[in-house]
Amino acid sequence: MSVTLLHVQDLMHSLGPATPWIESLIQESSESWTLQSSEGTAIAVTFGDESGRLILSALLGRPEQEHQHAIYMTMLCANLLYAEDNAMRIALTGPSGDLMLMSDVVSREWSIATLQNLLWNFHQSASRLMARIHAIANEEAEFEPAITDFLRA
Repeated sequence: MSVTLLHVQDLMHSLGPATPWIESLIQESSESWTLQSSEGTAIAVTFGDESGRLILSALLGRPEQEHQHAIYMTMLCANLLYAEDNAMRIALTGPSGDLMLMSDVVSREWSIATLQNLLWNFHQSASRLMARIHAIANEEAEFEPAITDFLRA
């Protein structure tokens, strides 16, 4: 079964009221939405194409110059860990830009339950990464080569 834009639009319309942790869900265009979690995390959702691909992204903040090295090292290690299942990756929005968590997921059939699970897992990963960035910036933590615990908690 091919996933259509209309099907994804219907799911996104139903998602907000059916998902308690979503505070708001705004349709930006016919193919994109921004959801705001009750914790303040903003997640952009874009329907990529008719193959059923959804592209998720969340800004994680811009590290201060003095902490960039430790934060970038941690994020590169996170990319390596996320490469195992190809689910997520972390990038910069530009040379001195924000860190961004991104994921693109293909499904032959989307439902409210699978979409809720996907978004919850993405939200949790973004929250853990933002907490880790905050801890490094406040010198409560340093770069650790084995960062699997905070990513897979």
